[in-house]
Amino acid sequence: MRIIIAGNFKKIPQAFSSLNNSRLYDIELVQPEEYRAALKKEAESPPSPVLVYLETEAFCTAEIKKECRFLLKKDGVSIGILDTKNKIEDPASLFHMGVSDYLGKKICSEPVQGKRIKQLLEFSKKDSTPTSPIPINEDQTKAPTGKSEDQISPRAQLVPDGDWSKLKKGSSYIFCFMFIELDLTTDWKKKAGPTHLKKVKTAFQNYVQNAVNPINGKIWMWNEYGGLVLFPYVDGPCAMVLESTKLMVNRAMASCEKFHFKTSISYRIGLHIGETVYQEKGNTGTIISDTVNFIFHLGQKFARPGNLYITKPVYELTYKGLKDLFLEDSDFEGRKIYRMREIL
Repeated sequence: MRIIIAGNFKKIPQAFSSLNNSRLYDIELVQPEEYRAALKKEAESPPSPVLVYLETEAFCTAEIKKECRFLLKKDGVSIGILDTKNKIEDPASLFHMGVSDYLGKKICSEPVQGKRIKQLLEFSKKDSTPTSPIPINEDQTKAPTGKSEDQISPRAQLVPDGDWSKLKKGSSYIFCFMFIELDLTTDWKKKAGPTHLKKVKTAFQNYVQNAVNPINGKIWMWNEYGGLVLFPYVDGPCAMVLESTKLMVNRAMASCEKFHFKTSISYRIGLHIGETVYQEKGNTGTIISDTVNFIFHLGQKFARPGNLYITKPVYELTYKGLKDLFLEDSDFEGRKIYRMREIL
């Protein structure tokens, strides 16, 4: 088996000393800019499995995400992260990106054994979740399904490295969309004064923004009591689905801890994937987008109070464990919709 270590090393790291003495492993030490070329070399025919370790001293977080997307398209290639200084704050997030192994500072201080390599190879085989079924190319042209209403135009791009600062106003991008809105009854609106409603609106908007900040979400459009949140489509919508599930499950606690209105807070959520022309928040009035129209229709015309809905493209990209939480509901505007089970 080939193990390629891409980093700024002059000799084989201590963590790989034991494997380097084994006939079962062919360890190659390469510079970061050379590892892709090394990957093309076939040591055997047919080629043996390849495990690529990316060193965090040589690749920043954005570069690691980019290289993971590149490696995930390669058959027989597994990904590991070598983090000798514990620079990664949330190692678990790496596995959402398709990484099979993470070696932190403590683990790197001792030789890795062959048993670990065998286990991570089995993990790679079992983890069949399609992290990014949209072709990750600069010229990709299709959305997750083949339906005509979900086709992505050739103009649509992926947000570069998921970096909001790299977006160009007036260009089309692929996003994960979240519609979220408070379920305010007409009776409540009549009884509550304008000062109280303003506090509710501000508290809820802050609550949503704080919830989506850790997963790179951004409130894009907002009306009185809800609106639209965008997530760059980089690693798929799974983080968005997980966070939305948490928002539904934690409503009771949030009503007590985040809102001090002596009443239970209820809201509904709709999730979808699609494209839209990007403009900065506050300058979106002229945007014409089928995706934006659909997600608002889903949230305002279809979604029932206190429920979470996802479209089929989102469902197909959701981790298996989360899929069990969703039931097939019905079609809406030509798209299959799934509803989250009620949590008692």
